[in-house]
Amino acid sequence: MEALTVGIIVFVVVFVLMMGAWFISLMINKKKAGVFKNYVKQHFPDLPEDNPILMAKQKSKAVMLDIALIINETKKELILFFTDKGKEINHKILPFRDLTAVESSDKVIGRGVFPKTYSYEKTIMLKFNNGSTYNFILEGISDKYGEGRGSELVRNIFAPWEEKLKEITG
Repeated sequence: MEALTVGIIVFVVVFVLMMGAWFISLMINKKKAGVFKNYVKQHFPDLPEDNPILMAKQKSKAVMLDIALIINETKKELILFFTDKGKEINHKILPFRDLTAVESSDKVIGRGVFPKTYSYEKTIMLKFNNGSTYNFILEGISDKYGEGRGSELVRNIFAPWEEKLKEITG
């Protein structure tokens, strides 16, 4: 009986720690989203405030949002925003004609031992004529088959962006 009690306590403690880590990462990403939006307002005042911005991660399994994209239809350019480990934001402006390819991939990531949790991760890779590539990665909680509300949310966020970017490449 004691072993069962200890097992339950360990499980509860680990679960609470995992939820705490998830909550902290959520708060950090919310703050990062505000930082990106403020940077856009400050450096690109001519862009409409309702202009969509895609915020994502550049590396798989990363916690923080560190890359963003705006499609400026008026000037026919892509504006990429980068941040490195919470430091200042930089940006790069590339004309539509420099975008040569848009590729996407997805995978399911399993984490933990028991209970095992799964995330659906989707990547959109932008390739440019100068040889540079930029990954935009989002993930959401899913089942081991990549289905569920989290994976559907990720697909729905990326779908219009992927469609528009492929349209730009012709």
